[in-house]
Amino acid sequence: MKTTPTRYLLRSITPVFIGMCLLSSCSDGGGSGSATAGASAKAAASAGSPYGGKAWPLPGTIQAEDFDTGGQNVGYYNPGNANQGGQYRKTEGVGIEATSDTGAGYDVGWTPAGEWLNYTVNVAAAGNYSAQVRVASQGQGGTFHFNVDGVSATPQLTIPDTKGWQNWQTLSSNITLSAGQHVIQLHLDSVVNGGLAGNFNWFSIGNASTVVDAGTIDGKHMFGYQGWFACNGDGSPLSAAGNGWRHWAPGATPNPQNVSVDMWPDMRDVPAGERCNTAFVMPDGSPATLYSAWNRSTVNRHFEWMKAYGLDGVFLQEFVVELAPGSADRRFRDGVTANVRAGAEANGRAWAVMYDISGEKSENIIPRIKDHWAALAADGSLASSRYLHQGGRPVISIWGMGFTGHNATPAQANELIDWFTKNAPDNQRAFVIGGVPSRWRTMGDDSLQDPAWADVYRRFDVISPWTVGRYGDEAGAQAWRRDVIAPDLAEAKRVGRRYMPVMFPGGRNLPRKGGRFWWTQFYEFKSAGNNIFYTAMFDEVDEGTAMYKVAPDKSLIPTEPPASTNRPPFITLDADGESLSSDFYLRLAREANRVLSGARTLEPTRPISQ
Repeated sequence: MKTTPTRYLLRSITPVFIGMCLLSSCSDGGGSGSATAGASAKAAASAGSPYGGKAWPLPGTIQAEDFDTGGQNVGYYNPGNANQGGQYRKTEGVGIEATSDTGAGYDVGWTPAGEWLNYTVNVAAAGNYSAQVRVASQGQGGTFHFNVDGVSATPQLTIPDTKGWQNWQTLSSNITLSAGQHVIQLHLDSVVNGGLAGNFNWFSIGNASTVVDAGTIDGKHMFGYQGWFACNGDGSPLSAAGNGWRHWAPGATPNPQNVSVDMWPDMRDVPAGERCNTAFVMPDGSPATLYSAWNRSTVNRHFEWMKAYGLDGVFLQEFVVELAPGSADRRFRDGVTANVRAGAEANGRAWAVMYDISGEKSENIIPRIKDHWAALAADGSLASSRYLHQGGRPVISIWGMGFTGHNATPAQANELIDWFTKNAPDNQRAFVIGGVPSRWRTMGDDSLQDPAWADVYRRFDVISPWTVGRYGDEAGAQAWRRDVIAPDLAEAKRVGRRYMPVMFPGGRNLPRKGGRFWWTQFYEFKSAGNNIFYTAMFDEVDEGTAMYKVAPDKSLIPTEPPASTNRPPFITLDADGESLSSDFYLRLAREANRVLSGARTLEPTRPISQ
């Protein structure tokens, strides 16, 4: 808890791989160059039968020449309505020829602008898949896109010059599909090379590699993960010490008088064996339950959600004040850290640690951080394939340096930076992110005034100003980009540093606006030129900034509201007058990640509803 007092193909001649989006969540890829976009949608809705009589199973491979039956305007559309190659389906009006590609067979060629081909498929299970397509072109190829069930599913894409009509290249990307029967349509939009877009041999959709590249921070959208929730009887060192409840309530069973969270997690996915009873009661009369981050299965489920929604991973918050060697707090944090590592490794996500110096005495900051980091090196965490690295070094974030009300000095900050970057044992040297005051560049507001801090801020490999609560609506986010982010980014570039802005969905007394507030931040900060992002937080229900599954309405929160005069009623996702699913913010974050991967176009308006 910090306080201040998210065949499929090329976008350009250079291969830039992108994914296909899911049905109605797609943006229009046809553009003005699409000759028959309206006709395509109508044709898909009244498509013919699959060639061979059975929908092509996916995962699997589909030959380009095996388009649907039904003829012109049903299974396909070709302005010339002719099979110029005279092969295979000789009575159909699509150009088909023998191919010399591996496996022989046929390919589809003579592809003019406006031609489209339908393929009826049956997807075994919803999910993210890998997509590959085999293409060829003598000279620069044309553009095309894919529709799914009549809805544009990719931006306009470009076939590269493969140096010959039978010189084949396989393009790779990702695709998200829902289960069941669909019509995938290949639509040719424009041509360059003698009036032809290119040749197509086959496309294949298989099980996706869902492993996040943990070798670089560039292009990442990371979440803060508190992992600080515990409950009595969870088997943790805190419970054994007699103070089992942590963060849900201060050391006692949560009830209306002592509860310390603003939101209630959606517990429907959590099995009975992982639940902790509270003194609250649900609308159906059952005990209201919560969870403990000490439970490895619970933390793993959070990482399963990250995988399912295409999220990159987390910075685990390590509070230095809780890292005294041998203490119950340290042993609890070590257990949670092991759970996070296991979840990231099991689900192909990235993780790293973020040390928060809030509340720690000045003399303890350096030794406790070094001790904890050395332990991570010793137990193999820093060498884990899922631990985030940059330039071959593990990534570390140190949050709180230079803030008003924090105890570190510029000399201590410089000592830590020197140690991590050049003086530590080789297996402990790191790429260092600085969680710095929002006004680091101007030394105003939340920054300490010692001028030595100005140099410290500019020494971090990544500058990440804390902006939670610094603005509270879309207009404020827009102004923050103009007045702060843009000049911040320019200064970071001037001194050769990366820049990672912080976004948050809202919070206590800061309405979420049905996701519009968070999306506006992403749109503005991405438009400013950023390619690394941090969202606070994945799991912080304490101050209402959680992005994971929380109660969407009153049916999933206790009947009794918090009784404390300074604690408002539990915040539900319908607080802004819209009915939203409990996973709404996970899905919204997925769309942001799809922008970062090139799978969708950045737009100023919220891309999903409900």
